[in-house]
Amino acid sequence: MASPFKVFRKNQKLWIVGLIMVAMFGFVFLPTILDTMGGRTTTNPVAFTSRYGDLTEYELQNLQERQRRILGILIDLYRPLGYSEENVEGIFGGSTPEEVAASWLLAHRAREMGMVVGDDMIKEFLNQFAAAGIDVQSLKMLIRRSLRSERTFMELMREVLLVRLYKNYFECSLDAVTPAQRWDYLCRVKQQAEIEAAPIYAADFLGRIEEEPTEEELRKFFDEHKDKLPLPYSAEPGFKRPQLVELEYFKAEIDKFDSPEAISDEEVLKWYLANKEKYDREHQPPAVETPKAAVETPKAAADEEKTPPEKQIPTSEKEGPAGADGGEAKPPTEQNKTPQPTSPETEPKAQPKAQPKAQPKAQPKAQEEKVPPKSTSSAGRSPFVFASFQQPDDVKEAKPKTPEKPAPAVPEEKPKTEAEKPAAAEKKPPATDKGAAKTDSPQTADKSENGPSDEVRKTIRREIAEEKIGVLFKRLSDEMDRYRAKRNEYEYGSAAKREGRTPPEPLDFDKLAKEHGLTAGGTGPIADWDAAESEIGSALLKNKLERVWRHAFGAMAKLRPEEAETLGGDTKYLFWKTRDTREEVPKFKDEGVREEVLRAWKMDRAWKLAEKEAEKLAAEARQTGKPLAVTFAERKLRVIQPPPFTWITLGSTGTGPAMLSDVEGIDYAGEDFMRTVFRLQPGEIGTAMNAPKTAAYVIRLIEFEQPYKALWAMFKADDFRKYAPAAQFDRQQTYLDWIESIKTEAEFKWTDAHLKLMREAEDARQGG
Repeated sequence: MASPFKVFRKNQKLWIVGLIMVAMFGFVFLPTILDTMGGRTTTNPVAFTSRYGDLTEYELQNLQERQRRILGILIDLYRPLGYSEENVEGIFGGSTPEEVAASWLLAHRAREMGMVVGDDMIKEFLNQFAAAGIDVQSLKMLIRRSLRSERTFMELMREVLLVRLYKNYFECSLDAVTPAQRWDYLCRVKQQAEIEAAPIYAADFLGRIEEEPTEEELRKFFDEHKDKLPLPYSAEPGFKRPQLVELEYFKAEIDKFDSPEAISDEEVLKWYLANKEKYDREHQPPAVETPKAAVETPKAAADEEKTPPEKQIPTSEKEGPAGADGGEAKPPTEQNKTPQPTSPETEPKAQPKAQPKAQPKAQPKAQEEKVPPKSTSSAGRSPFVFASFQQPDDVKEAKPKTPEKPAPAVPEEKPKTEAEKPAAAEKKPPATDKGAAKTDSPQTADKSENGPSDEVRKTIRREIAEEKIGVLFKRLSDEMDRYRAKRNEYEYGSAAKREGRTPPEPLDFDKLAKEHGLTAGGTGPIADWDAAESEIGSALLKNKLERVWRHAFGAMAKLRPEEAETLGGDTKYLFWKTRDTREEVPKFKDEGVREEVLRAWKMDRAWKLAEKEAEKLAAEARQTGKPLAVTFAERKLRVIQPPPFTWITLGSTGTGPAMLSDVEGIDYAGEDFMRTVFRLQPGEIGTAMNAPKTAAYVIRLIEFEQPYKALWAMFKADDFRKYAPAAQFDRQQTYLDWIESIKTEAEFKWTDAHLKLMREAEDARQGG
């Protein structure tokens, strides 16, 4: 039989031509046909369009990966300086598609304006990390680990620094604040408004929405907002399920544990006797002692005080007094270290100043040790010591020493003048002084006869109470640990071990709390914005400055007991996390989702009806000219009168970050509400929606607490830096508006294909 290769060799030219034609058809026409038929399984659609060019999905993903790698290096560089990952991302931008696209636009805009980042700028930027211990070798190691190429690192750094530089130029423009703006910010922080307000709730108008959406409209409304969380302070609908955490806790209040009924006097006395030295030392009032040198030589000390500073003997041993003839300074000796009393009559008129001449060959050892340190951070003692700031060792060295044969100028007899009699009176027998000290100190007498003082008793009761609470928490913590071990054994053990067994019975917190004199509590499933304002959520972790709610929504493990307390330590908690669910995007077909979407769709129209009703009622109130409580009395409309409030608060200390003030009775007042209130004049009436647009308010301003003159005096006297944080809301909004203007000028737009891919990816992440 003839070989197949013989046929091929005989017609090889025709075969080659045919293969070439098939290849040409495949490369040129087949992709178009498959696209038309929808038969391509892998595509690279355009992600977004702009006048600077279009980026495909692959190019966008490549930008994201490059940004993640350079951020990894920058995070390692900034970590020794105390920066967190969030701080670094805030400076250089994150790696999400939206953030990467914004950085890409800003880089093109910067180059369009002629901005350039050279190698010298990159090197100067890297030099700042040298002080933190990042040397060249460490940097190269970071680069090799993330990028494997120094050239790639320089390219990426050039890009991120260009974006950062462009942002800095814009942010610098926000620092300029006019006097009118400063006045506005001061009023926002200092001026208090007293109002009355009548709420009109949007939910009351849901029944008036006669329009019914189609199924397609509902699905479109759901798709537009399904990736957003339902934030309680936002008017934008959100259908994404937030992360939910559930906490259980025991609460111990110090007042219940340190009362006289809870701790007997015998316990206090026993505790005191066991720690007597500690309390005597901590609560002993400082004794007022007369310096020994002043007692021994009162006239010498008095004369020394009268002596002008330039005529006093230096307290430092660096150099001795210059000779009377202006000669070379001599090393200090026992004789010349003794202060010699002088008087204006016997003292020479002019004292020659010491000249900076060569030191004598023989120097005392103390003089050699007092060499000035090379830098301010070096350890060592300064050679220049003021007498009033001398330490005990310095005083001992500098105090006058009585020579064996006193100098004739030093009087040995008792003072004879009336002015010197009190000094002589101080020379009482030591026993008399000690006896007087005992008599004058009621605390000492109290301790010797009746035990510790009231102040010490209060301290001891607090310490005993904290120790008792600690013992109780340890006992309960052990019980909680045993339950966790049983639970883990049941849940993560083999099927054979679980067969025929029931889950361990949960701990009865109420029963345990009652047995130990504590209070039990729980949050139920709660989102972070509610947890932050809860009792346990606002407490601080023990020995840390981190709020419980942040820890619970972060790295806290389930069923692991931890301790927390209020800021002053008056209330202590033992708590654990029993539940933690992740954020998720629901499906429209899930149970209850359609009803939720329909209500949000109607609420989006109901708040507009509430706003119109509020305007109608405000017009009626303006005509009467009476308080709202009187005007709406017959309508039975609820009128609230919250305590006076400011637009912005800087925290309890007045130095914290700027936040909108809470208004009692108003749910999430918001910027529009505050702006309306503080633009009114006393007696005027206005309307405003709250931030989530769940209620419209008719508002009447009663008065401002601070008169204009008082505010003006503050404006002239106060440093702007005290209330500068009040500008952060305007700065943030201006920055966001600037980014949007950049996108608008660049004609930036996400494609439908990209939005579809994002939805499909989210659905796949949630399990299809």
